[in-house]
Formats: sequence, C-alpha cells, structure tokens
Amino acid sequence: MATGPTLTETARFGGIGFAALSQMIQGVAAARGLDTAPTDAGGLICQTPLGSFAFTPEGDRIRLDLVSQTPEGLQRLRDELVERLLAGLPALADSLSWQEPQKEGDRPANFRLVELVSVTPLGRDFLRVRIAGDGLDIFAGERIHFRLVLPPAGDTDPQWPSLDANGRTTWPSGDKALHRPVYTTIACDLAAGWLDFDVFVHDGGRITEWARAARPGDRIGMIGPGGAALVHAPQMLLAGDETAYPALVRLLAHVAGRAQGEVVLLSQDGSTDYPIMIPEGFELTRIGRDAGSDGFVELLKSRQMPETGAFIWIASEKAHMRALRAHFRE
Repeated sequence: MATGPTLTETARFGGIGFAALSQMIQGVAAARGLDTAPTDAGGLICQTPLGSFAFTPEGDRIRLDLVSQTPEGLQRLRDELVERLLAGLPALADSLSWQEPQKEGDRPANFRLVELVSVTPLGRDFLRVRIAGDGLDIFAGERIHFRLVLPPAGDTDPQWPSLDANGRTTWPSGDKALHRPVYTTIACDLAAGWLDFDVFVHDGGRITEWARAARPGDRIGMIGPGGAALVHAPQMLLAGDETAYPALVRLLAHVAGRAQGEVVLLSQDGSTDYPIMIPEGFELTRIGRDAGSDGFVELLKSRQMPETGAFIWIASEKAHMRALRAHFRE
C-alpha cells in the first residue's frame, strides 16, 4: 500500500445485532484469508491489503470505521463492505449514514477517464495498448491489476459509474452496461502521463475487437487498482495461459534476484513470441493445449513445493483453476 497520511471514514447503521454481525464478518474474513481481532472498545477489527475496517457497538446502532492511506483504498473498502452488508440486510440501506455524507452522483475516487494513444502489434498473439490521462499514479504501484471500463460498441454518450446515497459505486445497466475486464499494468511513465497494457488476441473476443477498431483519442475508463499486491518468496511456482502472461512479466521482474523456482507457460501449441524475461534461478516449462485438456493441470499437480517459504501463483481457465485450488489447498 502506498505510504502517506491516514484517511478515515465513519458510518453508523442499525438493523442487526453486533453478535450476529461479528459472526458474519468473521466468517467472510476467514474465507478470504483475513485476520480479525477484538478491539479495546468491544468491537471487531479486520486488516486487509487495502487498509482496515472496524465495527463497534454503540447502543442499538453500530459504528463502522474505515482506514486507508489512499482515497482509492477507501472507496474499495466502502464498496466491498456496503455491498456485503446490503446483500445480507437490504433494509440497512435506509439506516446507513456517513459522518461525512457521500455526494450522490459523483464519480468513484478509484475511477479514471483516459484517452487511447495507440495500439501496436506485439508478436503474433498480442496487442500493446497505450493510454494517457491524469491521475495514473494509482496504477503504478505494486497492485498491478485494474479493470478496463468500456461502453457498448457505437455508444457515443456512455454512462460512467457513480456513487449512490450509501457511497457505493453503482454501474449502468441494460443497453448502457459497461464491459469491465481485468488487465495488468505493463509500464507506466507518470511524467509523460501514459500507461501500457497488453491484450491477448483471440478472434471473437470483445476486447480484441475493440482494440482492433479503436482510434487515438477514444475515451475509455479505468477503475482500480485491484487484486493482491506483488509478493515474493524464496521458492515460487508461477504458471498461466496467454491471458496471464502480462501478470507473469510483472511478477518475474519483481522477484528477479530474490527467488527461484519454475515458470510454466500454457499456449495453443506450446510456443509463444510474447516477451517474457526468465530471471536466473527460474526454469521455464512450456506446454501446449494439444497435450490434452488435463495436461497443464497434471503437470502442475506433479510439482512438489516446500511447506514453508513457498508461493504459488496460477492463472488459467476456470476448469483448470477449480482442480488446482483443490489440489494445492490439500
């Protein structure tokens, strides 16, 4: 997380007892690998990569305190918590009040409108997209992922996300619905005000078609950053299909000289000309889909990792991930 002044927000709400709320939050936190702890005021606090949130009983109401070091972190905390609370208690919307009321209709703090600069072929299977705009510094840190926000094709008057009365990000629906795929920051020059990300080309893909038709000056949105921060460990197993190659580039650059392990690349025929630098201490294994639908999964299952000092990062299609999560969790 970026260093800087601590930012806080406070809200209060009713409609649920503290014991029931505490049980719900502890269950959600445990499922996401987050720690909770009691507070001196008789409440419950949870630390997250974005900051912390705490619930404290105050008579028949509950106080919610959010703490982060960036406005973007506060927005994501607010979005996720309010979404979770309202999903379980829809009536809570009428009782939730912020100490500093949110301005309904404002754009979220973690949203940016940017302009397309260029789209350049990168090898046979990728396009490098450059965008420019203000406030790109939030995408230049160790949180390497963001969501591209695209209006429907041909929509010349798009509706962008805005805040509702509860401070939550709301998204247009119907024929104004926005496409929000996840991408990885590959390079960013804050002085020049541009950012690059790479698109895997596959016919029929919505982003592929957008990138092929896009023109310099087109306006698009970004929201984030998101995902886990870059990490390293002495021993690492990193693997993914073509959509994961940009993230693997960032991970490998981050751990170069500090880790060793293996990189497994899945592609259609086992080859790629995408520029991935493999640091000293890492072995590269390539596998093609022609090895069979289970080849990638079985190869990774065969890898033995130490019980401590190891980190596993894998990104591929859903069927692969279900099998691999179950295996490595065991």
